[in-house]
Amino acid sequence: MDKDGDLAIKVETENGQTHAWITAARLRELVTRLGGPHDRFLVVQRIPDIPDVFAQVWHEAGGDYRLEHRAAQDLFFGTDLDDPGLVADLLTGWARRRPGWDSGVAWAPIDPGPREAVPELPDDVREAVERRVRALLLCGYDGRRALVETAEDHLVGGEHGERPVSRAQAQEVVDRLWLERLAEQETWGEGPTDPDRVARAFGALDAARRHRPGELHLLPGLRHGGDRRRTGGRAGLRLLPPAEHRGRGRGVRTDAALRRVRRLAGDDHRGRPRGRGGPRGGRAVHEVGRRSGHGDHRRAPGLAKAPGRMTG
Repeated sequence: MDKDGDLAIKVETENGQTHAWITAARLRELVTRLGGPHDRFLVVQRIPDIPDVFAQVWHEAGGDYRLEHRAAQDLFFGTDLDDPGLVADLLTGWARRRPGWDSGVAWAPIDPGPREAVPELPDDVREAVERRVRALLLCGYDGRRALVETAEDHLVGGEHGERPVSRAQAQEVVDRLWLERLAEQETWGEGPTDPDRVARAFGALDAARRHRPGELHLLPGLRHGGDRRRTGGRAGLRLLPPAEHRGRGRGVRTDAALRRVRRLAGDDHRGRPRGRGGPRGGRAVHEVGRRSGHGDHRRAPGLAKAPGRMTG
């Protein structure tokens, strides 16, 4: 699903940058610049993230572009191309879920290796972990990596033992409940949620800091408590040229504005906008952490050994 022309994807590059809700043109820029030091690969995931689904590209100066995509645990394919424009077009088709996006290219299957056998949790342990994960999913701000860490640590040192839940068991619980939540979310319709609006606020602030320093203005309605201007329910944040801003609100420096909005969607969960949470919202839109589970096998394509598992 695209919104306002943006692709519903997150992209993480080798240099540690994360790009969310970007245009097809911006995705093309990220692909065509590959090849330099510390900028040889990128990993693309959908928004919201889907377990075992991602695409990735590796390119070193003078070599081909290695494009790989995974559609499920046992559906993993790769191809070598010499045209970065074609790579960008294929990724855009993948991002838009365009029927036949992968046609016209010779794909070869990739063996992801054996999947780890994960023992089932005792019923009382599983139910306790599920309750905690479901509560966080309702809030809608934690990504899969954070949820796995919470699930693994939730019962540590309690009546069930020192570490009753392994990382692999936590991953299975989180992925199952995450997919359930995504299925429920599909019934909500196409309208943006309040966490979506906060995510867009981050994007606007970041763009202002890069391109229009000193011209970002927060109107009085945007406060730490999550208050909203009475203008169709939208948050009180606008980008205004200085002339239009006169007399309408209080100008703030963009760095201070970023801190203020981050408090609004902060880690302590205070000041969240009211509305339905879910995997699409808030912090989960921005974070692309390191892979913490098993079976996904996201890696830097083209490397004999992965430098570290990466989420998408």
